[in-house]
Amino acid sequence: MTFSQTLTYLGSDLDHHGAPHQWFHYLTVAKPDGTTGAATATILSLAEAVAHGVPREPVKIVNVSQGGTDAALQEAAKFLDEQHAGLIKHAAEPQPHG
Repeated sequence: MTFSQTLTYLGSDLDHHGAPHQWFHYLTVAKPDGTTGAATATILSLAEAVAHGVPREPVKIVNVSQGGTDAALQEAAKFLDEQHAGLIKHAAEPQPHG
């Protein structure tokens, strides 16, 4: 089964409208990869989609050989956490897609 999760990273500095100066929003989609336990997660920038109308290409594709879609989502979140260290993180619960 395929799962998706949104992750948002916000800076603590606000602009004159009260919105964070730094704002990154991602959709991660994880799906099984054919072999037992293997999965792939694709990270798309939703903030870039808002700015440009459509996301240009995946930010990163993460492959895991064990742990399935849960492990793929965790590895994707780990990658984004490293990219946005020091920012406030908001992670939605993973959602299944049939």
